[in-house]
Amino acid sequence: MINKETLFYAVDNSGARIVKVIASTKKALKNIEIGDFVLVSVKSLRKKRRIFSKVKKGKVYVGLVAGLSKEKRKIRHTFTKKDKNTIVLLSRSYKLIGNRVYKTLPIELRRKPLVRPLSSTLLKLV
Repeated sequence: MINKETLFYAVDNSGARIVKVIASTKKALKNIEIGDFVLVSVKSLRKKRRIFSKVKKGKVYVGLVAGLSKEKRKIRHTFTKKDKNTIVLLSRSYKLIGNRVYKTLPIELRRKPLVRPLSSTLLKLV
């Protein structure tokens, strides 16, 4: 369950480290799944790259949810669970801010019809 002000870890090289969820773009926040878009605010930057960061602290960006720490049931008795809530930062026009993703991305990103063109570029970068 994702609430307002839930913290996410950015897994790309945009320069952000921790972001906070402000709102959802289409669904209610309680029903957010992997592959949904949310509005986020940057709370902290990476220490080594603060000077060269592509994002600014306190600014609002769009985020693509890449992993949730809650369990999700898949086919039969398999469960998926990540250790952290992870997100990939996008601009307001849904373009990638960073050009590299540090973590592996789930297969659910390919199955969503709205995310398919975006996920193909993301999966090439991993």
